This record gives sequence, C-alpha cells and structure tokens, in this order.
Amino acid sequence: MLLDNRTGRELHSGDWIARKDYKGFVRRYELLNVNEDNSRVQVRELDGEDRWLYHSFPLTRLHLKWVMV
Repeated sequence: MLLDNRTGRELHSGDWIARKDYKGFVRRYELLNVNEDNSRVQVRELDGEDRWLYHSFPLTRLHLKWVMV
C-alpha cells in the first residue's frame, strides 16, 4: 500500500499529487506504478506545452512510503 506522508491518505495508480520542485514551483504528478522492489515510483506530469513528461523518482523524493499490509 502506498501512503502519502504529508496527508496520510492511501494512493492508487491514477491518483494525482502536488509537490514543490527545488525552485518552489508546484508540480502535479499522476502516479502510474511502483517498481517491484517498492523503491521507485513512475509518474507523469503535463508540461506547459501540453506534452507528457515521464519520470521515475525514489519514494522519498515525493514524500511517499510503502507499507506492507
């Protein structure tokens, strides 16, 4: 189960989260999936020119955590 550390809510594939980048701008990410070892999450964001950018971030970068149920 994937949890958001900031809000405490459970996240699923297709959910959107908003996080500030290193410059302080708010970015919205759509969760796509979590890797098999539960260390990285794949997300996508819509840039200013209506293109999808795909990223793979560590869970800690987006303030998320994996909890075994």
